[in-house]
Order: sequence, then C-alpha cells, then structure tokens
Amino acid sequence: MIVLLFFSAKSSAAEIMNLDKIHSGMEGYGYTVFQGTEVESFPVDIINVLENQGINENLILVRTSGEKMKEIGGIAAGMSGSPVYVDGKIIGAIAYSWSNGSGLYALVTPIERMLNLFPKKSSGDEKLTSKDENNNSTINISENLAKVNAPLMVSGMNGRALDRLKEDMSDFDLRVVPGGEQKPRSQSSRKIKPGSAIAVQLVKGDINVSSIGTVTYINGNDILAFGHSFTNRGNVNFLLSEAYINATIPNDEQPFKLGSTIDRSLGIINNDRNAGVSGQLREYPDIIPVKIQVNDKTKDKTELIEVQIVRDERLFTSLTTDIALQSIDSVIDRIGEGTATVDFSVIGSGLPDFEVSRTNTFYSKSDIAGRSLNDLYQLLQLITTNPYKKVDIMSVNVDIDVSKKENVAFLKEVKILNEHVYPGDKVDIEATIQPYRKKEFKKIFSLKLPDDIDPGLSNIIVSGGFTGQSYQGSGYNENNYNSENGEMKKNSIQGYKNLSEMIDAYLSTPKNNEIIVQFYPGYAPPPMPAGENQENKGEDNFEEEDEEDLPAENREEKAIEEEKTEEESSEAEIKELYSTDYVLEGSLNLNLEIEKESSEDDKSEQKSEKQSDSEESSIEEK
Repeated sequence: MIVLLFFSAKSSAAEIMNLDKIHSGMEGYGYTVFQGTEVESFPVDIINVLENQGINENLILVRTSGEKMKEIGGIAAGMSGSPVYVDGKIIGAIAYSWSNGSGLYALVTPIERMLNLFPKKSSGDEKLTSKDENNNSTINISENLAKVNAPLMVSGMNGRALDRLKEDMSDFDLRVVPGGEQKPRSQSSRKIKPGSAIAVQLVKGDINVSSIGTVTYINGNDILAFGHSFTNRGNVNFLLSEAYINATIPNDEQPFKLGSTIDRSLGIINNDRNAGVSGQLREYPDIIPVKIQVNDKTKDKTELIEVQIVRDERLFTSLTTDIALQSIDSVIDRIGEGTATVDFSVIGSGLPDFEVSRTNTFYSKSDIAGRSLNDLYQLLQLITTNPYKKVDIMSVNVDIDVSKKENVAFLKEVKILNEHVYPGDKVDIEATIQPYRKKEFKKIFSLKLPDDIDPGLSNIIVSGGFTGQSYQGSGYNENNYNSENGEMKKNSIQGYKNLSEMIDAYLSTPKNNEIIVQFYPGYAPPPMPAGENQENKGEDNFEEEDEEDLPAENREEKAIEEEKTEEESSEAEIKELYSTDYVLEGSLNLNLEIEKESSEDDKSEQKSEKQSDSEESSIEEK
C-alpha cells in the first residue's frame, strides 16, 4: 500500500536515439540530483563516438557545462546513471570520467547496451542495433578513466569494524567510506524518475551499507541505472532504495555525492553487468534478518542491533561478522582482555532440522571481541561455501555476554586414581586446575574402557578445549576462504560425504570450557603371515608399491579400503568431554598400564598370597 505512493501505475518510457544517429556537434542535456531529492538538468555537448572500447562496446564522449557543474568541479562520483538526452530522446547514461583531468568530460554508455540488461520482453519496441551485452568483458580505455560510481557508504560502523569491511569489499573493487545516517520516509520525493538518486543496498537497518547512483531509464516497473557495473556479478539479489543527497562535495581528484539512504525500499536490482544494473520496482529481494544482542556484564549495558542483509553467499559471512564485531566494540567500548559466552542459531532451508545452534565460551588476553566470533564465522563459512547443497538462510540470532573477568584456567596436574586397571574398567582421573590468579581446585572425572581392549601400555591425554586452538578450525581472524573462486579450501571438505556430516563434525568440536579426555590404545605390530621368513625381510622388501603403478581397479579398491579403515578408526574413538566454568588451556599425558584379567585359579592364588602376607605382617607387629 505505501509503496504505491511512489509511482504512477505505469511509467511511460522515454523515446530512444540509437547510436548510429549520434554525431559530433549535437547538443543535449542530462539529469541528476545535486542536493536533496530534486532532479536538475545540466547542458551536455556531444564530442564524438568512441568505437570498439571492448568487445562490441562503444562509448559516447561528452562535455558537460552549466553553473552547477562548474561549481562542484565537474562529473561527481554518484552521478553514474545520469541520463543524457538529445532532441528529447535518451542516448545513454554518464558512466566514466577521467581523474586528475578536466572534470567536465565524461563517457556515456549507450542506451542500447543498457536495454539489453532487461529480459527480451522488456526491451521496448525500438529496433536496437547493438548485440546482446550480457557479458562481463572489461572496458579498455585508459588507466586514468574511472567509474563515476559513489563509494560504498556505511552508516553505523566505525573503527576497526569499518576497516575490516573495507578489506572484505576490496575483492569487489568497492571503496568503503563513512556515510550519513538513514533518512526518514518524510524525506522521500515520492516519485522516482530518470535522474533520481537511488541506493543499491547490501545492509539495511541499524547499520546501512549502500552505493549511491542515478536512475537512467524506467519502462513500467523495469528500471536501469549506473551505466556501469556495481559488483559485475551478473545475476544478483540487491535491495533498491531511494537516496538523499546531503551535498555534492568538490574534490581535486573527483567530486563526489555525499548521500544517505531513505527508509523507503523501491524494489530489487537483479542484474549487474558492464553496461549497468537493472531491476524491477515493487518487486523485492530475499533479505535475511540478523539480530545481534550484546550484554556487557562489567558495565551492565545491553544493546540490540537489528539489520537485514541481502541473500548473497559471497557477501553474507563477512557482512554478518563485521557487523557483529561493530556491535561488541560499541557496547564494551574497548579492545582488550575478557571472557565471552556466545550463543547463536542459524535457521535455514536445507539445514539439518532447519536449524543449527551452538554455545561456546571464549577468552582472550588482548581482543575478546575478535576472538568471540570464531564459531559464528566458521559456521557461516561452512554453510555458504559447502560444495554439496545450497542453503537458504532465513534468520541469524546471536547473543553475546561479555565480561572483563579473565575466566581462564590451565591444567596443572592429572593423575589416575585406580590402583589396577583391567579391560572394561572405569578409569577415575583427578585433575588439578589452576584458575588465573585464583586458588587451584580439583575435579574428578572418569573414562570407560572397552571390554575387549588389549592389555598393555596405553595413553590417556587430558586437554583443555582452548589449548592452542588445536580443536578449532580457522576463525574470524584466520580466513579459511578462497575469495578468488568462492570455495572452501580443499582440506576443509575432505572426508565428508554431505553437508550434514560437515555440520555434525562442526558441532562435535570440543568447546573451549571443556576438558577433553581421550584414550589411545597401545599399538601392537600385526603378526607375520605364515611361511614368511623374517630374517630375509630386508629394508627394500617393505617399500610400498607406487599407487600410480597400480591398475585402476586396484587403486579404487585401495581407496575404498583406506576409507573403511578411517571410518572404523573414527567409530572406535574413545573420548569424553566434561564441562567446566573456565576456558581451559593445557594438555597432559598419562601412561596407563592395562593389566590382563586374572583366571579363577590366578585369583585364588592371589587371594592366598594376600592372606599369607597379612598373617606374616601380624606376627611381625606382635
């Protein structure tokens, strides 16, 4: 209902002038917003048509003029998409200008190329002379030529969270700068037309991330803008909103529009290519609600951040974790030591039981905010980069309790309490735990041995869950993501048959506040096959046959056998986890002698020996 206030039922498209009708000496005009939401015109002179600036790509060289253009110093970043008309017909959109040169000159992307961004049914009745431009070839002109797109403007983020976002967005050649706060709906022009200021949004809500540009062309609900790519990703799922221009700032290198989004969604941008971006009004993208609540127990301060993030697997993890970092930094207002308990859930179609949740406790001596996001980062990376199936995330909820207390401890000593240990016994272990600058305490736990375990020397390793992060995968500060091809590194997916197995392995990872007790049985060498002469077994006889020399069938059988062995080894793993109130560090090794179970005759003899020893001891005492 509200959205219908923006537009008339149908917008009549402007008449088009094809490129073959354009020549030097023509005069025209362009439309853009210099301040606020008011669309203003400026004079344009056609200088020439530059042919073959790429594969089947022509551009129009123009010179702008007028008091406004001279006042700001020429073509400004954020003017990309500003439509240019000659004799009342649209010829294209301003898209490029030269930095460190005369700012009044610009290159215009012909409207024919931009119209090919639309589905065929929406191309209008005009006969177009250019070929289909739905390709991502690169403009080839000059190193000094720059898109006149505005940088990615961010409100609600600052400091290192903003710096991290800059680094993440550099992969898309997007420059990130602080922007103005979102404007209320009352600032809307209520009518979108060619020349209006728009924002392509990646994040909306308490934090906003968007790029400002200009509407080029509207035909019904179909809309064109920018005149060049935004991310050059082809099919996309970005939010289209109205924008407010606070001011157009003169600058020696290039003037720029300082803009803000208006709290009015217009539609969707679903095509992003060299010739520009296109989308539909009144149709809206899938966006993911994210809620992050941070409670600083030391300051008794709580803050809830609510945002909506576009559904894009390449962007979602970095945007979510960068916003989470900003949320923590804003609440605790420091970078330093502390303990944090993080409880989060991800709901999505394609996940086991539609939801994955986890709670973990983190400690850091230098940066608790950054450290506390490791698990969240790992899960989102796993979901968005897994090779098995696409997951449609529906929501993410994160609760973080932070304290300046250094709630960390280390394992000081462990010992086995059993005097004798036999197969099938329960091994009782006592651990001495030393909290940071507090009194040590003891904790007793146990480990059940299998009934069929072989007697002999074995090992028990007792570790804290936080020890060297050995049980933690790459985290928020240690990227395990290959940004060049959008895939997880090979070693992150080996050994898993599907997404469920990957998530199960993630959830079974020990938590930082847990004691890990793991049993390693002693190794007994396999018996020599009958008829083999050990004395004749020289060193060369133990060399394994090169796998490449094996026939294909044998290689396949060997791989299956190795996989089976790994599965059996995993199933036979003997491990127990015990929760504590501390983030635990340290790892200690215990030698365990498993004795052979005595027969009935042995037990009777041992009983007689004990009685005899007891009688002798009594005589000596007397």
